[in-house]
Amino acid sequence: MKEQETYQDLEPGYQMRGDMKDEYLQSWVFYYNPYQEIWYAIPRDKYIDFWKNPDIKDVQKSKSLSTLLELMQKTQGSVEKMNSFGK
Repeated sequence: MKEQETYQDLEPGYQMRGDMKDEYLQSWVFYYNPYQEIWYAIPRDKYIDFWKNPDIKDVQKSKSLSTLLELMQKTQGSVEKMNSFGK
């Protein structure tokens, strides 16, 4: 298993902002409910509302984190594309 690189490991002059992969993930919060064994992907702007009602629109959920990450990758984190993905 490859160890995770830290910013100290990067070459001097490395421009992190321009070289970041999967930058769209920064707009999401991931939460695991151990009682239901469900992962949630919550848009950051819906995070507070999620705690009032976990079934709000635009929140994605799955038994597998890898499924959520694959969905994020296929849609580049677009809520609109995710909502229409299963239709």
